[in-house]
Amino acid sequence: MVSAESHSSTAPTPSGSTREAVSHEARQRARLSVPELWARAFELGGMSDEAEIERSLREGSFADPHEQGVLAQVLHERRLELARDSGGGPGAALGRDPFPTPFAPPLVQLDLLGSFRLRLGGDSVRLPMNATRLVAFLALSDGFLLRRHIAGSLWGESTERQAAGSLRSALWRLHDISPVLIEIADSHLRLLPSVRVDLLESEKFAREVLAGDADLSAGAVDLGLLSRDLLPDLTEDWVLTRRDQYVQLRIRTLEALSLALSNLGNFGPAVHAGMLAVAAEPLRESANRALIVAHLAEGCVAAAARQYETVRRLLWDELGVEPSSETRALVVGVRTGTSPRPGTYR
Repeated sequence: MVSAESHSSTAPTPSGSTREAVSHEARQRARLSVPELWARAFELGGMSDEAEIERSLREGSFADPHEQGVLAQVLHERRLELARDSGGGPGAALGRDPFPTPFAPPLVQLDLLGSFRLRLGGDSVRLPMNATRLVAFLALSDGFLLRRHIAGSLWGESTERQAAGSLRSALWRLHDISPVLIEIADSHLRLLPSVRVDLLESEKFAREVLAGDADLSAGAVDLGLLSRDLLPDLTEDWVLTRRDQYVQLRIRTLEALSLALSNLGNFGPAVHAGMLAVAAEPLRESANRALIVAHLAEGCVAAAARQYETVRRLLWDELGVEPSSETRALVVGVRTGTSPRPGTYR
């Protein structure tokens, strides 16, 4: 029950704390008319019509706790929007500001490679699984997405109303950090552009390498990002598709890096990059050739020969084929003295 005359009506949250529920006063502070309130509540999965919302506000009676929760979330999001628009910083419209004045949001780092990790100002933040999936989904998407699309993609096995409720629950659990993480615009959501995502940084570096624009000077190449898979603990379709795309980009980049570093005489990172490429796809001949070239450039003929024998056996055992003439030529060149010279590897 929520009193329409109460100045401090509260509703329980999943964490056990309290948050202001729907009241005339709360609605006025959020500057929402009843039609606007209904439209936003409907997008969040609410099922009440305008007349029911107006009667509930006037009489202070909410028969369905779900509807009360939906409307409370609507007001919470609207007040965050007002805070951002007024320049008061996140939380200002709620009567609190979690960040110092002047507003200086903490650096938000989101790691999706290897495993999910969210850090605010260097401190790790643990999220429940439904919130983790939502943040990861937004991070793998480009720009604003409809709530309905997000809910259907993440909770497609549920009814439309249940999926909308699951999305609302995930947003509710993120409410303390959402001002620096997620942008909410009516029926759309997106990850804030200010959030640093390791996947995006890795993809940017990969494009620079493949275009020949990357800084490959000593100490400038960090192979850490290119050594990890995307969200290996998640097996949903929206992750698997992007993971496959990233694996192919990662291998091509590692091959190009290995060859480029061999030409520059930076042999240690060249071998490391080649080994990472082979580990990602052992049957890929181009990856094995890059590693063989790195060994030859370093003068490790025996290591190059061992790698050739390894890939030769794998190709025969798994596919019943011999290495290509391009791969065989590397080893034959060692015996005949016709191997490519450093600075000419491709």
